[in-house]
Amino acid sequence: MLRGSEKCSRTDPLLRENEEQKKQIQYYEKKLKDVVRAYKSLSAEKDALQTANEILAGGVPENAARKSKSDTEISSLSDGNSEVSKDAKNFETLKRAFGTLTAERNRREAALQGDKKALLAENEQLRERLSKTARETELQAEKLEQHTKDLRAKIKRIEADREKELADNGAILNELQQKYAKERSSKESLERQIAELYKKLQERDESQNLKEKISKLNNELAESQKEIKHWREKAEKTPTIRVLESQLQNLEERSNKELEELKLQMSTRNSDDRLSRLAELEERLSALTTQMGTCEMRRREDEMTIEVLTQRSKRLEEENLNLKKIADANIIPGENRETFLRRNLINHARELCELNSGNNLYEILELEQPSNKLKEQYEKLHNEFERYKLKAEAVLRSRRSEGIGISHTVSSPAFPRCPSCESSESELERLRMVIATLHEKLRNIEADQFSTKVAHDEECARMKNAISSLQSEQETVLQDLRCQMQQKVIEVENEMQKQRERTLEMLSEKEKELEVTRTILCSMRRKQLHADPADPAPGTHPERSLENRDPSDMLQRSSLNRQSFGGESYTSNADDGPLDHPSNPAKDLSGQVDSLGETTNFFYENQLLQKEKIILELRGNVQGAERSLREMQQAALTKELQYHEIIERLKDEIRLLESKIEFCSSESNMEYLRNVFVQYVQCNNPIGRKVILRAIGTVLKLNKKEMKYIEKYSF
Repeated sequence: MLRGSEKCSRTDPLLRENEEQKKQIQYYEKKLKDVVRAYKSLSAEKDALQTANEILAGGVPENAARKSKSDTEISSLSDGNSEVSKDAKNFETLKRAFGTLTAERNRREAALQGDKKALLAENEQLRERLSKTARETELQAEKLEQHTKDLRAKIKRIEADREKELADNGAILNELQQKYAKERSSKESLERQIAELYKKLQERDESQNLKEKISKLNNELAESQKEIKHWREKAEKTPTIRVLESQLQNLEERSNKELEELKLQMSTRNSDDRLSRLAELEERLSALTTQMGTCEMRRREDEMTIEVLTQRSKRLEEENLNLKKIADANIIPGENRETFLRRNLINHARELCELNSGNNLYEILELEQPSNKLKEQYEKLHNEFERYKLKAEAVLRSRRSEGIGISHTVSSPAFPRCPSCESSESELERLRMVIATLHEKLRNIEADQFSTKVAHDEECARMKNAISSLQSEQETVLQDLRCQMQQKVIEVENEMQKQRERTLEMLSEKEKELEVTRTILCSMRRKQLHADPADPAPGTHPERSLENRDPSDMLQRSSLNRQSFGGESYTSNADDGPLDHPSNPAKDLSGQVDSLGETTNFFYENQLLQKEKIILELRGNVQGAERSLREMQQAALTKELQYHEIIERLKDEIRLLESKIEFCSSESNMEYLRNVFVQYVQCNNPIGRKVILRAIGTVLKLNKKEMKYIEKYSF
């Protein structure tokens, strides 16, 4: 059994550590999942932007290659068709990329709005919980007060019943004492008869008859003693008193158990609420940190894309100017024949198409016709080209009206423009539009970021104010409790002092009464000794009964009176005794020396036992008061310790929140954490992962316990 208990005691802390490690692993897995989601969204945006960048970067050299490889007029037409198809594919990929970007942005905005709503709902729930807990504590306090009042009323009723039963027991004891006196007198008469018979036996030598009589008398004595014992056992304690005492003990035990259960329930509720609140705050802070990181990454990526697009637009403008210069140079009379023929062929083909739309250039030139799909693609591209051309013309007109202008317009009748120039201009205008949309997106993102930052600052300030208000409320409650406890301690001390004074007064009075009774007894014994010295038989008999039989009688009487509750009623039945008139004891002693001597001894013993009982009761009251005072002091100390622990925990929470707010506000820490997380994902070595986890723990400002869990964690 001992080994099993030792094993259980050893395994319990290990199981607790294992559960705590599992909880920590789940917590880190949640954090890593959030970071992985953010990383996936960022990688999707990055891929979309890279595709857009690659498409935008690969547009111009393809145009240049197309221009350099155009050897013949037929090859130029086929190349133009292939380039148009490539442009359409690039345009579709760009649409997809921008669609993914807009979808990611909408998803993030929806997530932010959902987090805001969740935070507001959580705040309202916490307020409702606080109000509910306050109401419940008030109701519980009222119930406890009412319960204590009921218990006090029950105790008063029980005390009244006990006093009634004590009075009844006093009457019973008086009857028993009277019976005992009668039996004692009969016993003494029997003893006298035995002595006389013994003398007669010695005189007459009738031993057998006397022995039989003596045996009979002994049997009668044994029966009388049995009856005395029976009456004593009945007089010791009645069953009602025992029942009442057991009920009182049960009530006290139940009240103590209920108080302990209430204390345990309150402590468990407070601890659960604190732990859940801490977990919610940590999850909220982690979500806010991830959102801040994603916003900053998006802003930086948008800035990079804007810079790339501005550089791309500058390059396209330079290429457009070069192409315009080349087109102007083709007008000079010393131009090549191939380019001249190509230009004339294109112009004649346009004129034929304008005169008769039914003319087929492929039949005229005796070439293979393209498929229907290519025709549809060509028509789509032609429509898009015309649309972009109109947009470019409108932009150029606006620039000319503002004074910026370009030297040659698109629709000049004398100098027709080449398709490469038109495509470059259309791409330039499209890029400008994309840049404008990106600028608008960036402004919206900055505005959203600013609003979220302001809301976060307001939330932090509100939390700080709430924490400060809670601290002030707890301090006021502590002060009130301390004042109440001091007042209760002072009241208890005053009551104890009063009880001590009363006990001292009672003891002094009882000592005086004892001295009076001692003087009376001494005088009565002297008178008994000097009452009748000439008559030895009756004179020596009471002395022998007092000297030889007093110890056993005294013990029996003391045991009887200690077990009784109401010995005071004997004085009511002994009004004609000698102690009611202590000033003249000689008058009452005439003719009744034996019986009165024994009754005075019994009364003296009864008074002594009553005083001892009163002293014991007073001592018990003093001890109970001291015990209650100690319990109150211990309760006050435990409450102070609990409030001190609560304040320290709240301070630790405030420190953690401040450190997390500082961590969220600092961009360098987020950048460092992002880089460390990327390294952790890429690392396959367990030692390297442990080192990276330590770095993450230092950045997150984890406690020593959490760092120990990281050290113990095995990959």
